Amino acid sequence: DVPVFVWPRFRTSLNNPSMYLERFSINNDRIFGAQVRTGWDLYQILGWEQPEGREWIGVVDYLSERGLGFGTESKYQQDSFLGFPGVVSGEYKSWFIQDEGLDFLGQDRVNLIPEEGEGRGRIIARHRHEFPSDWILRGEIGYLSDRNFLEQFYEREWDTEKDATTG
Repeated sequence: DVPVFVWPRFRTSLNNPSMYLERFSINNDRIFGAQVRTGWDLYQILGWEQPEGREWIGVVDYLSERGLGFGTESKYQQDSFLGFPGVVSGEYKSWFIQDEGLDFLGQDRVNLIPEEGEGRGRIIARHRHEFPSDWILRGEIGYLSDRNFLEQFYEREWDTEKDATTG
């Protein structure tokens, strides 16, 4: 009557059997120090049914030279929005950090003190609705804590995507 070997029980959807962790990386560099970056499937963690065409990731990152960062990312694609038919897609990204370091933005821009004190972050939400009558509605909300945040923490996005705006 004494168990010799016990294995924990896990429950997951066979459509997405990732077991909570969607992405994981370990890095090291001079700017951020030792880094552990993770992305967690929030639908699975909360035990909610994942709607078709949607993704929701919780982001928790540790950067030894900068601090603990957290946020969320969501993407959706569906056939209607609020009862209006049409191809609908969008994304939401947020990430915040209690920054404890200096910015390094290029050869002549090093050891910069962040503008807004220690709390830094971003919120970017984009929505696109293609109506059957060939009309397209686009909306965007953009917030950046300071002018150097995106270039420091998301350089590829800074270089290749449009500026974050509200419109």
